[in-house]
Amino acid sequence: MSMGRRAGQGTATSRVGSLSSGAATGTLVAFWWLLAAAPALGQANAAPTITSPSTFSVAEGTTSVATLTASDQDTATADLTWSKAGGSDADDFTVSAAGVMAFGEAKDFEKPDDADADGTYEVTVQVSDGVDDVTANLAVTLGNVTELEAMSGPTAVSFAENGWGRAATFTASSDADADGVIWVLGGVDADRFSIDSPAGALRFDLDKVSPAVFSKPPDFEAPVDDGADNTYEITVKPTTSSDNSAPATAVTVTVTDANEPGTVALSTKRPRKGTAVTATLTDPDGVTGGSASWKWERSDGKNRWVVIPDAATASYTPGAADAGSFLRASVTYRDGHGAGAQADATAPEVVAAARLSGLSVSTDDSAAADSDDAWRRMRPAFDASILRYSVGCNSSDTMTLTIGPADGSSRISVDGMQIANPGAGSTVTATRAVSADSVVRVALTGTDGARTHYMVHCLADDITKLTVSKPLGESQVLDELILYTDRQRLMIVDSNGVPRVVHRPGRFVVPYFRFYPDGGSGAFRYSYNGEVAAVLDENLELVAHAWPAAPLTQRGTHDFRVLENGNFMLMAYQEAERDLSSLTLTHSGGQPYTSDMYVEDSAIQIVTPGGRAVFNWNSWDHMPLEDCTQHFFPPANGDYAHVNSTQLAGELIVASMRGCSRVLGIDARTGKVAWRVGPSNLSDAQWAERGVGPAPLDIIGDPEKQFCGQHAAALVPGGNLILYDNGVQCTQNPWTGQSLLRTSGEYSRGVEYALDLANGEAVFVRDHSLGGTESELGYLGGNIELLGNGHWLISWGGIRPNSGATPPSDVITQVDPDTGREWLKMAAPYDRIRGTVMPAHALADDRPGLAARFVAGSRTSVFHSGASDDPTVLL
Repeated sequence: MSMGRRAGQGTATSRVGSLSSGAATGTLVAFWWLLAAAPALGQANAAPTITSPSTFSVAEGTTSVATLTASDQDTATADLTWSKAGGSDADDFTVSAAGVMAFGEAKDFEKPDDADADGTYEVTVQVSDGVDDVTANLAVTLGNVTELEAMSGPTAVSFAENGWGRAATFTASSDADADGVIWVLGGVDADRFSIDSPAGALRFDLDKVSPAVFSKPPDFEAPVDDGADNTYEITVKPTTSSDNSAPATAVTVTVTDANEPGTVALSTKRPRKGTAVTATLTDPDGVTGGSASWKWERSDGKNRWVVIPDAATASYTPGAADAGSFLRASVTYRDGHGAGAQADATAPEVVAAARLSGLSVSTDDSAAADSDDAWRRMRPAFDASILRYSVGCNSSDTMTLTIGPADGSSRISVDGMQIANPGAGSTVTATRAVSADSVVRVALTGTDGARTHYMVHCLADDITKLTVSKPLGESQVLDELILYTDRQRLMIVDSNGVPRVVHRPGRFVVPYFRFYPDGGSGAFRYSYNGEVAAVLDENLELVAHAWPAAPLTQRGTHDFRVLENGNFMLMAYQEAERDLSSLTLTHSGGQPYTSDMYVEDSAIQIVTPGGRAVFNWNSWDHMPLEDCTQHFFPPANGDYAHVNSTQLAGELIVASMRGCSRVLGIDARTGKVAWRVGPSNLSDAQWAERGVGPAPLDIIGDPEKQFCGQHAAALVPGGNLILYDNGVQCTQNPWTGQSLLRTSGEYSRGVEYALDLANGEAVFVRDHSLGGTESELGYLGGNIELLGNGHWLISWGGIRPNSGATPPSDVITQVDPDTGREWLKMAAPYDRIRGTVMPAHALADDRPGLAARFVAGSRTSVFHSGASDDPTVLL
């Protein structure tokens, strides 16, 4: 109050400078100090501002977190006071007045003890300047530090030859730390293994052996370990970036013998009367000397064989009775695993007797062919050992044949009409009226009755132009015939593109035509799809239709199988309304998904020939939709899974789901999914929550990381999975539309995986792209078939729409997948050809029975009456 008065008196200020008494001076100093220290009249205190981040990451095993910071306009930093103000995990922290925050005790990443056990600790801190208090919510997340534990894993491993899975699994840490462990291999055989896919998984990693472009699995009969005794010696040592203290452990991997099938190879593909055919038995497990028991048979029509008497060795010389028939050699023997081993081989061409020295064929149609239609001229080029040729024919044509016999004694006939043999070195000409699908036979009959048929097949004007090349020659070209559809025709052709069968079922067909060695009744069968799912007998006569049974009302045309027991396996796209409201996606219209969306479920059904359903399976119960958004997804199209191939392998249905880039193995008894392959947007925990079966197998070692939009998935002998990888519609993140692992639309390929179900892995074995270029794309369709010689027959499917590129000329390729060498190429402008295979002997000619009668005459009698009687017999 007195200060207020002084401030109001004009004489007080003038007196300040003259005051000298101690009391007066002290009062004045205090007054000016208060004026300097106090804020201006009417100005409030400024609260502190916390400048520390709100989140921290701290390595497990440490206590220090951070020194918190703040700023204040009115208060020195050293005078600010810190403390805890709450938070669900406040008790786990200490905070000093100076802002030093720490854990009360070190934390364990693998065993978080925060309130919600997620490894992120939450605390609220407070800073005060003595007037105002300010708080902040902080989150401290534990960071993992790889910590070595005692190594676990076997020290002695047995591994069956020819396997592609893990040899062993080693661990030296928690699951969370596994990726941080650096495994080091040592020992004399260390370079034969890898241990990093994933970390701790020990696998054989054998060197490629030229000309192979992919490594092979271990071979008991050809060990490559240091001692060449099938015992591979290594050491295994776990380390981290900062810890090298663990000892190395000695491990032995012993490759064990597996029972491998034997094979029989014939000395020629084109046997000839009078020339010995030798069968060579090979078995990796060895053959006990003298144990082989041989049998030779000749074909007696389609799927009929007769045993050849007295042909019981590994070599057989065909006689007159064998001419025109296929030969089959079978052997039963003892191998390294015991008695009862069996193997056989069939020559892909019939036995020839007399041969031609020359044959040329022309028609009005072939004569008019220009360079673009050169395939209409006679092909292949004449070779005395090749018995089948083709030439272009129109609907009303004349075929001219110029025939050169190799001898003058054989009878020559053209379609049963005998013509004069001009003798060796000369030719004779014959003409025949033909139509678009005619087949002309030139027969040579020797004096012993042995007959050879040279066949000339007409190619219709409107048939697909299929041209053939054999870049590496004839030696390893497929022995099988190729089946495919050509508009409304069912085609069976040989490796020269010569049609063995042109069948017109009189209705629409799709690129699907398949052969079955046994349709359930012991006879050959065929099936095709289109307007109907049809079953044909061995003569391609219609014997059955297959229709879906309730609850299915539709039938899919992609695939249709005749099973060994005579039942039919169908596939369908079944309309339904489904509740998709749980999806957090938005469709192309920008609207949320609703509870009544139109979809087309993928369905698989097995029905009896009588139409009764014995198995039903629906994708809705087994397919998380988050992995199926990249192909046909609602609302534009509801076919989210899009099943496009099925196979029954034992008691497992192998189903390709193109819309999800996924292949499933389905138990044919229960309908449960036994395994699935293909990447996923879901975690293992999310898969477990869904309850729709196991999570997909991890794909290991694939340079493309995944297959996409695939066709024709199938298990092959030995259990590996092959498929045609279209390389389109790759799995994508459904929320962002970004590809998950692989960019779509780059190239197509055939690919093979070994399924290691014990470890949840699909291990990449090998692949092949068209020409090995990794550039050609088969956008639609496609197929892959395993041939008898281990090669692949790949059909490359339709080109990518709107790509601006011309179709790939090669529509079917035969390739050795080990070496990448292409042995056969078939090209056509029609790029949706899907080739499947069948054995040539399935088209064996029926051999008519022989009829005999005695001819009456002066020297004949009904009964043989003695030495003077000389009956003549007509056959």
